[in-house]
Amino acid sequence: MHRLLAVTLWGFFLAALSFSPATPQTTKPAPSMAELQDQYREALQEIEQLRRELAAAKQTIARLQQSQAQATPTQLQTYQEAIAVLTKTLDKDPQDAQAHRNRGIAYAHIEKYPEALADLSRSIELNDADAEAYNQRGIVHFKLGRYPQAMADFNRAIAKQPELAESYNNRGVLHKTLGNYQRALSDLRQAKQLGLAYAPKAIEILREDVRQAQQRLQRAGFDPGAADGLPGAATTQALQAYQKQKGLPVTGRLDNRTQQALGLSAPAPSTSKNADSEAILSRFIDKPPLEYPAKARLQGWEGTVTLRFEMLADGTIGTIEVAKSSGHAILDTAAQNALKQWRHRPPSRQGQPETTWATLDFNFTLDNATGSNR
Repeated sequence: MHRLLAVTLWGFFLAALSFSPATPQTTKPAPSMAELQDQYREALQEIEQLRRELAAAKQTIARLQQSQAQATPTQLQTYQEAIAVLTKTLDKDPQDAQAHRNRGIAYAHIEKYPEALADLSRSIELNDADAEAYNQRGIVHFKLGRYPQAMADFNRAIAKQPELAESYNNRGVLHKTLGNYQRALSDLRQAKQLGLAYAPKAIEILREDVRQAQQRLQRAGFDPGAADGLPGAATTQALQAYQKQKGLPVTGRLDNRTQQALGLSAPAPSTSKNADSEAILSRFIDKPPLEYPAKARLQGWEGTVTLRFEMLADGTIGTIEVAKSSGHAILDTAAQNALKQWRHRPPSRQGQPETTWATLDFNFTLDNATGSNR
């Protein structure tokens, strides 16, 4: 942006230095020195105004990035204000990589993920060395359930800035989601070493999850070694043997289906709310459990999110809408990500499967290790 403005000012200086008397037949009268001075003052005023707008935008984004709370209506208004200011900045200079990155972050906070991805990708095109842009785009991919893309972005962020603690944390959370607790623990430890404040608590939660899995494996007759919460080679071998016995994919990872088989996931969904919920739940043949986001647990956030969703004729889940928010975007997203993995028996009409819509509540309570739906 400043380079563009400098070019504009340079044009004014050239005009001031190079104008010559004009002939009425061929050129317009040259501007007077007073007119050039007025133009110069106007340009300086424009620069100062743009600088103030850019400074305000940077301060707003800094506050948003430092905030650990979920978006409240007041914060949502702040995000919208930040987007408006950054849009003005980008209207003046579309090549401002930092403005694209910061607007992408603001869009992500209000769950406008396509817009967030577009801005973050453009920021990366303009400045491929920006590790934070890769990290933020990885977060958006993760929220959308695009785990390979998220992993690729976190890897790139770490490669470009090995001391970026948040990227290690985010990659660790993704490894945990995929059931690879060994790599998750390694990344979280690195985040702790780099000084990330909430990494120690995340490690504690992960080790407790592993400890419970080890205890369940021991009760089932398998030997994961000591129930110390460390996902070592013995635990991996025990998981592989257990998965083979249960007819599960033999990964050696503590994935959702293995947690469910070990009884570590939320209990079977309650059908006590109403007959409609019971009928809907009975149609599902595979329900990987909800995962209570570590950040939400650390903050003590609870709530119930109501989802309205499309049950497609091929047995998968299509469009998902938040009919009623839990009050915390992170919990709403966790419920949506879990539901995307569910599979059902579609009803049929005249022998042909058909698409239907349904509504369910998903609960997140801190006295439940994972979360549940009813």
